[in-house]
Amino acid sequence: GRHRNLISNDGTVRIQDWGSLLMEMAQLDSPQDDLNQFFVNFGLLYFDNKRNEIVIPSLVKKQRYETFFDITTSVTTYLTYRFERMPSDLLAYLHACFGAAGWGIVEFSNTGFCIEDEAFKMEVSSLGQHGIQFRLVGKNGLDINLDEVMGMVEASLKKGYKSLSKSLDQRTIPAYATPEMINVPGGTFTMGWLNEQRDGDGFFYEKPAHELKLNSFAIGRYPVTFEEYDAFCEAAGREKPEDEGWGRGRRPVIYVDWYDAVEYCNWLSEIWGLEQVYEVDKKQKDPNNKYENDPKKWLVTADENANGYRLLTEAEWEYAARGGQKSEGFLYAGSNDLDEVGWYGSNSGSKTHPVGEKQPNELGLHDMSGNVYEWCWDWFAGDYYQSSPEDNPGGPDQGSYRVNRGGNWNSNPQNCRAACRNNWNPANRNNNVGFRLARSS
Repeated sequence: GRHRNLISNDGTVRIQDWGSLLMEMAQLDSPQDDLNQFFVNFGLLYFDNKRNEIVIPSLVKKQRYETFFDITTSVTTYLTYRFERMPSDLLAYLHACFGAAGWGIVEFSNTGFCIEDEAFKMEVSSLGQHGIQFRLVGKNGLDINLDEVMGMVEASLKKGYKSLSKSLDQRTIPAYATPEMINVPGGTFTMGWLNEQRDGDGFFYEKPAHELKLNSFAIGRYPVTFEEYDAFCEAAGREKPEDEGWGRGRRPVIYVDWYDAVEYCNWLSEIWGLEQVYEVDKKQKDPNNKYENDPKKWLVTADENANGYRLLTEAEWEYAARGGQKSEGFLYAGSNDLDEVGWYGSNSGSKTHPVGEKQPNELGLHDMSGNVYEWCWDWFAGDYYQSSPEDNPGGPDQGSYRVNRGGNWNSNPQNCRAACRNNWNPANRNNNVGFRLARSS
């Protein structure tokens, strides 16, 4: 009962300081070294016989679990280490190791985030803005001493964090520089204008419809916001883009050209310790850029094997907008009713809106129809669909304009369709164009 203050309403442990819990443990009326007694005294754990797991905290539901536990069995314990706010450099390092393309299990055997005992290994099973969930695995037949286990976890965290802080030169990374990414399983889909029933009134450059096969990737749940882009500007000493007086914060960033988007991707990759996707040569003119009036014409090349942040290809963008393998065949990204999912000319009040206010599509993506156009990697060609590769197309080899997709706050419904294509000079900055992040899986 006296430990219920550690449990939030949703049944998760709210541990601001792991050491304080260790202090509580030491003050038990009848201290015991085994995990079974810990169940009885704390009521914070439950034992899942099917999975052979002891879990902290999950489905506590204000109940006390008094289950029998065979100390000689193989044990998996989930431990949650929570912060009031995750130290930015710690989050940066874990994010870099763990990746943004979805949760899995990553063993930190050579980073300091490991138990200094051959009997244990500590793995990350979940990572969020305010907490790390570790999986602690013990060998069969191991005599587990709870105080020793918790002590090793605490020591490992402290050592790892100290080592991490030193290795990152005390850099500060704002929490809002952590994009929320969604996994998009690869598969086949029909890109382009198929028929009026599915795609409405289309343009000639949306044809012919053609079947493509894409690899899996991760995509930002929202377009990049002013909050996120302003952090980049502050870190890089760049002038912040205008906001038209509409506000910044969670509104999608505007007045960014294609080159700005590329540089943001590289910056974000760098601060998370990821491989930069793009090599940008500002001195050499891109021979594949055929737009005579492009004042930059920087030579930008992409490393397809890099694990950092990048722009979506046009095919990835349409696949995600349509809902990937969960697609229900909507005209817009998530609905046949544009008002449900997008800000456009008839409902926006002639301005952008904070991201996420409209309903998401089948993949949980917001604002893919309306609000702002989104830069893609590809050069634009009106006849590209006639000769597009079937596997993971990346656009023509050259062009004058880069693709952007999705419609914007001033668009008519036709330009907000999932099939609709648009393009701009890559050096163009406007109040209706932003971008969205991707990462290769």
